[in-house]
Amino acid sequence: MTLTEFQSMLHQMYQGDTASPSSTDEDWEVRTKLLEVAISMWASERGINWKELFKTASGTTSLGTTITLSTPPATGAYDYRQAAGYLRIKIDGTNWTYIPIKTPTQSELFKSGSSNPKFAWITGSRKVGYTINLSFTVAASLSWELPYWKDPFIPSVGTDVLEMSDPMFALYFVLSKLHENDGEGDRATLAFSMRVANEEVPPYQDNAVEDDDYSQGVGGFGV
Repeated sequence: MTLTEFQSMLHQMYQGDTASPSSTDEDWEVRTKLLEVAISMWASERGINWKELFKTASGTTSLGTTITLSTPPATGAYDYRQAAGYLRIKIDGTNWTYIPIKTPTQSELFKSGSSNPKFAWITGSRKVGYTINLSFTVAASLSWELPYWKDPFIPSVGTDVLEMSDPMFALYFVLSKLHENDGEGDRATLAFSMRVANEEVPPYQDNAVEDDDYSQGVGGFGV
């Protein structure tokens, strides 16, 4: 759904006619700002990492103990919000080595460990950019990847497309706020059916996490 389609559908639900505002009208701007609030609420809902916001950053390393994830002004991973898996580096030039991601606080504990394991932690902010810190020195020109959840895209022009696969939540949120501003109370109900779709897996696949201990014969019932 484009922003123009969103505005048109919203107006029909709100006013009951097809005379939706143009992009130069104040109503368009107000409703777009309310949409931004709805998108921000959707993206930051507690306990849910939306599939639409999953992304993978990639690049090549420089000799040292850090990898630049983004620097302002930046493109690509500047929309970084939260790591979604292991940092992958082709340390031998061919095969991926999976590096666990720790929090900055956890990294202080692991730094003091005598075994000196390979791990990484991410520091920074939207203002200063993000850096992947490594507990070891990495060679130059090695491929790396990091899956992560990104910040949501905020549409601003009519042809921009909403990221959420089911934009009805945004429609009903903005509609409820418009009714609320009219002093009519919350006449629209927020819809969270997207939660179910977000958790679905393709048919005929096992969605359980493999029990490594059990498969290796070192765990199981009663152990």
